[in-house]
Amino acid sequence: MPPVSLHPLFREDSRSALPGIVIDRGLIDRLSASFNALRPAAGDLAAAFYRRLFEKAPHVRDMFTQPIEVQQQKLIASLETIVQFLTDPPAQRAFLRDLGKRHANYGARPEHYNLVIETFLEAIEEVTGGLLDPMVKSEWRMVMRLVSDAMIDGAIQSSPTNKTG
Repeated sequence: MPPVSLHPLFREDSRSALPGIVIDRGLIDRLSASFNALRPAAGDLAAAFYRRLFEKAPHVRDMFTQPIEVQQQKLIASLETIVQFLTDPPAQRAFLRDLGKRHANYGARPEHYNLVIETFLEAIEEVTGGLLDPMVKSEWRMVMRLVSDAMIDGAIQSSPTNKTG
């Protein structure tokens, strides 16, 4: 069995509450396979996600100024990028921090991220008919937490109150 190493998204200054969680090649392969299996239903996944999100938190609907179909395409593209970048942590960190900055400009706040994670997992469950392997679901939750933490870091670093000089 190859050694398991800590994914570089876990840095000393990370906001992550999951120290010691590892992302190894097996996890990357499982998430990639899971995403590839979901790809034919990507439109349904995105539609389920936004429907559920707006049902749970109607106040966030105003953050979305583009047609929902465009937003759905962006969601799937971002998920694809996240999965692809699991093997390239520096690029992933830069992408996620930039994404976090942009989301902060739209009005996203740190407290929105848990809602997004749970809604995303529910949408996957809906699209798969509840057949998502529990381990893969747990791994999606962990990766989405890492993604959220990196995005929040990006938003905080770009905040005017965080500027020095």
